[in-house]
Amino acid sequence: MLLRDRLSPSFTNRNSQKLFLIGGNWCCPGSICKHSAWEPRGKAAGNLFLRLPWPVLFQTRMWPVRQKKMVGTKRVTIQEKTDVTESSRRQKTDTEDSSNVNELALEIVKRAIAAAIKFVEETKNPIKNIQWLTHGEFTAEKGRRQIEKFVLTWEYQERWVHHTQFIERKDVVHSYYYLYCVRWSIPTAMRPMLQVSASAYFTVKITKNKPPDMPIEVSYVFEGHSLVHRPGMTRFREKWLRDITEAKSILMESIAF
Repeated sequence: MLLRDRLSPSFTNRNSQKLFLIGGNWCCPGSICKHSAWEPRGKAAGNLFLRLPWPVLFQTRMWPVRQKKMVGTKRVTIQEKTDVTESSRRQKTDTEDSSNVNELALEIVKRAIAAAIKFVEETKNPIKNIQWLTHGEFTAEKGRRQIEKFVLTWEYQERWVHHTQFIERKDVVHSYYYLYCVRWSIPTAMRPMLQVSASAYFTVKITKNKPPDMPIEVSYVFEGHSLVHRPGMTRFREKWLRDITEAKSILMESIAF
């Protein structure tokens, strides 16, 4: 046996012919083959594929096709998963958007109903106000009388009594602020002088550089509240007075004298 036969790997085809690897490949010397991979010794490389077994030839040609089909299948599977994920995400987003739209629509409807009720109430029973003094007519005592007159326009039960008192005047840069207190209580035969009362604090603003014929600016707040009211803009609620007196009564009962 030749040394080449011992060292070179061989392959036997269906015609009992041996194929050898020569010079790093199965055909031509060197690393680059100019013919087919398999060649019987002393024969042209082009005859190899005609002599190869059909299963070997079929597998050789079909392997790239199968590989491409597998890659294509993987791509289709990944694309399907991506489409499903994207569809689920869109459905979730659409659901959230619909929920937000429903909440917004409900809030708009509630505001519209409240505005309609307020409009009907004001139409049947408009908020009462008085003709306030001008800057030229105002004095501290006239301001107290006007506040007393304005309070009489409020709707409350007759058991409530009140008293209006002038507190002080503040000089703040370009304006004068006149402060008044209207104290409310419910006296009874058993307790004509109650320990608790509810107060409303009025502020009359007199601007120094305004003409005398301009009306004064009036605002008021209730004791323990931060909401600022203005005459003719807010409807008085008797409940505000009850809440203040009840809170004070509970506090007084919890303190041991």
